[in-house]
Amino acid sequence: MWRINRYLVLYLFLILSQVGYAQEEQDDFFYRGASVKRELVRYENSVMVCDTLDDAIICIYNIENEYWGKDQQFTDDTKWTKAMLLGKKNLVVYTTGQARHMMTIVDNAFTEEMAAQLNGTLFMVTVHINSSDGTVAGVGFTFDNGDEYESIPIGVYKEVEDEITNNLVFELTPVAQKLNFNQLSWLQCPTGRAEEVPEEKCEQGIDNNSGLKTELGGVITDRGTIGSVGGNGLLPTIGGQMTP
Repeated sequence: MWRINRYLVLYLFLILSQVGYAQEEQDDFFYRGASVKRELVRYENSVMVCDTLDDAIICIYNIENEYWGKDQQFTDDTKWTKAMLLGKKNLVVYTTGQARHMMTIVDNAFTEEMAAQLNGTLFMVTVHINSSDGTVAGVGFTFDNGDEYESIPIGVYKEVEDEITNNLVFELTPVAQKLNFNQLSWLQCPTGRAEEVPEEKCEQGIDNNSGLKTELGGVITDRGTIGSVGGNGLLPTIGGQMTP
C-alpha cells in the first residue's frame, strides 16, 4: 500500500506545481527543497538523466527533454479550471488504439525475464507532448528507489522513448494548444513482449474492468486507463495489479 501511496503523493505535487508553485531550481519540481542525486548515463548518441529524489524516488529521462521538471503554463491569459485539474475536461485527444499502442511499446521493450524480475511492481511512464503539433517531445520514467527497475538496462528505457516518440502523434484540443506543453502519465507493470490486443478483446476488457473507471476522463483499455488531468494523468491500476 505504501508504494501506491507514494505515487499518489508524487501526483499531488505534480498538480501543485501546475497551478503556480514557484520553483527556484528545476531540481525542486517534485518536493520543495528535495535532495537530488544526479547521474548522467550515455547510451549511444544520447545522454539519459537518472535523478534520485529524497533517496526515495528515481526519475529517468533524456537530457534533451526540455519539459521534464517544468510547469505547465498557458501562453495567453487562459486560466486553469477545476474541470481541467480534475480531468473532467481532457486536453489531449487520444484513442483506445493509441493508449493500447503505448502500453504495448512498454511491454515489448522488456524481455519476459525482466518482466518476471519486476514481480508485478508498477512504475510511472510520462509522455511530454509538443503543443504546436502534437508530436512527442520526450518520455520519462518514475519508480521507487530500491525497485527492480534500477537493474533494467538504460537501453530499455531509451527504446520506449524512441518508439513512442517516433510512432505517435496526438490530437490536441484548442485549449491544449495554448499550453507550453502537454503531458500524459500512467502506471504500468510491463508483461514482456506483449502481443497487440485485438479490438474486440479490448471492448470486452472495458466491460470486465468497469471498476477501473475514474473521473480522470481517460481511455480505458483491457489493461487499464491512460488519463490526463490538467495534462497530467494518473491511474490506480494496470490490468488490476496493485503492489502492496
